[in-house]
Amino acid sequence: MIDGGVAPERVARVARGRLRPAPVADAVAALVLAALLLTAVVGPLAGLLARTALSPRTAVRPGVDAIVVLGSTLDGGRVPALLANRLDRAAALHRAEVARGGSPRVVPTGGAPAGGPTEASAMEAHLRRAGVPASHLVVEDRARTTRENLALTAALLHRDGAAPRVVVVTSDHHAWRTGELARRSGLDVQVVG
Repeated sequence: MIDGGVAPERVARVARGRLRPAPVADAVAALVLAALLLTAVVGPLAGLLARTALSPRTAVRPGVDAIVVLGSTLDGGRVPALLANRLDRAAALHRAEVARGGSPRVVPTGGAPAGGPTEASAMEAHLRRAGVPASHLVVEDRARTTRENLALTAALLHRDGAAPRVVVVTSDHHAWRTGELARRSGLDVQVVG
């Protein structure tokens, strides 16, 4: 016996690679490793897919006071396709609300990260071309993040002391997070993607 109670012939077999771990131990180790990888890789992806699938795709509640459109990076000062889709959705919501007798404000929100035109100014021009009257537009052009978009917009909309009913238009994958941030900003919101 060697110190520690291991027989010398066993030590020699391990050193030569002839002693192998039990197959059950290999299987358990493989299952544990697979579970860890599955949790680390698939877990966050499943969460994102669930939030996207569960994002609001229902009809907008009638009687909204404001339609907020979250900005997105401009392409050479122009509205890219992703942002154009948001703006077109907002313009359609505005038309539907006006047809119901409402007069909602439309708030394009987004600043300029590196100078040049602000997201909000490019969005305002797109909305005007889509038929939203200038008198219904309230431009927020200082925000640089989603959190700032919503906080600065909440301040604009609460200026008159009322708590407006708000629809926030964003992208599907962004809807869940936007709803959480909007509620923290004190807005009564419905988020649509």
